[in-house]
Amino acid sequence: MRKKSKSPPAPAMSHRTIAMVATFPPAVGAPAPRIYNLFPSLIGSVSDWVGHLPRIAAMQFDWVYVNPFHYPGFSGSLYAVKDPYRLSDLARGVEAAGNDDALLRRFTREAERNHLRVMMDLVINHSAKDSPLSQEHPEWYRRNIDGTLYSPRVADPVDPKKVTIWGDLAEFDYDSPGARPGLIEYWSRYVRHYAGLGFRGFRCDAAYQVPAEVWRPIIAAGRRATTHSGSQRRSALKDTTGSSRG
Repeated sequence: MRKKSKSPPAPAMSHRTIAMVATFPPAVGAPAPRIYNLFPSLIGSVSDWVGHLPRIAAMQFDWVYVNPFHYPGFSGSLYAVKDPYRLSDLARGVEAAGNDDALLRRFTREAERNHLRVMMDLVINHSAKDSPLSQEHPEWYRRNIDGTLYSPRVADPVDPKKVTIWGDLAEFDYDSPGARPGLIEYWSRYVRHYAGLGFRGFRCDAAYQVPAEVWRPIIAAGRRATTHSGSQRRSALKDTTGSSRG
């Protein structure tokens, strides 16, 4: 019988980052990441985030994980992303439109000055139902029998007849051979963009809903981008829970 290897010490995580596994494990003997969850709805704008960095560093965290800060769809949910390249009104604050990338780059640079690395959510299982992507690339989406956009759902394990449907979301169709290559390229380009802004890690939201064959090239793109950006430590965490809605 194979002897079980000793598990590494559990990382310090908030309640939203429990039940994740590191895709890029640290070297043997290296300390586990200590992750602080900065929740945009509680903290405010990107400029407000900056002021919390010294406090986070003083508590001996070495990563800051930020929930989705993108422009949401009609429901306003953090995880119903309408435009993944645009800041939400809350995250932008009083800053003028068009400065989104500059705001995020300033935040990640200030984090580095405080010896912190920043991790963001990578939400690729779905988009907001009113996302422009559903019009620009209708072939990327899963459909109901009547042709309408299919929403993610989950059955109650105790009573399968009880099904929760997130009607503000539209699920991508990774099982479609015609859709998968375009989606992989889109999200690979996306992680390269945010790595270029200084994000050194990505939390893979609803990872179990997306095929491993899709995650591999996207995560590889993120690894190459963060390495090119000069980071010696990067991370991708998979959400292995049944649901993660904001």
